[in-house]
Amino acid sequence: MKKLLLALAAVFALASPAYATWSRTAVASCGATGGASTCTTGSVSTSGADLFVCFGSYYEASAGATNGDMTDSATSPANVYTAVQPTPFSGNSDGALKLAMYYKIAPTTSGSMTFTYTGPVNNGVESVSVVCYAMAQGSSPSLQGSISSNTTSGTGPTTIQAGSIGSANDIVLTGIGYYANNSQSINSSFEAATEVSYSGGNHIGAAGSWKEVSGAVNPTWSVAGNNSTTEVAMSIAFTGTGGGGGGGATRYPRNFGLLGVASLLLLAAWIPAALGFRDMHRRTVRDRKLQAFLNQPVPELDVVRLKMGKR
Repeated sequence: MKKLLLALAAVFALASPAYATWSRTAVASCGATGGASTCTTGSVSTSGADLFVCFGSYYEASAGATNGDMTDSATSPANVYTAVQPTPFSGNSDGALKLAMYYKIAPTTSGSMTFTYTGPVNNGVESVSVVCYAMAQGSSPSLQGSISSNTTSGTGPTTIQAGSIGSANDIVLTGIGYYANNSQSINSSFEAATEVSYSGGNHIGAAGSWKEVSGAVNPTWSVAGNNSTTEVAMSIAFTGTGGGGGGGATRYPRNFGLLGVASLLLLAAWIPAALGFRDMHRRTVRDRKLQAFLNQPVPELDVVRLKMGKR
């Protein structure tokens, strides 16, 4: 019985690998000055990070411009970022507001690192801003998907959503590009936004946030202020497979797969059988004790038999 219990415990452990929670190692941001097309963040420590994600906001004067370029100060080797398709150009002044995402899995990290974003255009108006996150879980995560909203405009407080994304144990990062109102906020228990406030004549506004999710989410960005405003949002999701690295406390996933289901079914079948075997064993022991008792000699009866035999 003990061996069977140990075997069940081993199967269940294999079926339920431990996951480490995600944590933010660093966040850095910047906005260009004087309409310049490049900005570089201050120095931050990214040691222990497994993932870099950056949101670059810019104003595109005409259709067809590229994402721009995302780099950092890492060397040996240098980090090469993957660009996610930016939000589409819609052919009007509001549609010229763009947001692009960049990510790097298993990056080169450093105790002192800067991030540099170079926008695709330098048209003399408000230009680039960027928010970068360094995230850790003790794993090599994989991209699950990305989603973006259309560019919208309104007057006074407005809201915007990129769309539903993510599944259990994913990390979802979301960003927003905007002008001209500042003070962005986000719901659904996402981390308080890191914001590069819009600055007329200098740079577009940008903000970012993140959360480890238990299922699909569609967080809402709230744009404050009473001025006419334009905004665009994007979100991206990653799944990690870490088992207790630098990312934080260890926990077990909510969905542990076919092996977990098989373990539960085996356990459910074993319990009644084990209880039945226990009862059968108890009955056998009881019957044997009763039989042994009945077969025991009774001295008083033997004396009576002897006396009757003499007579």
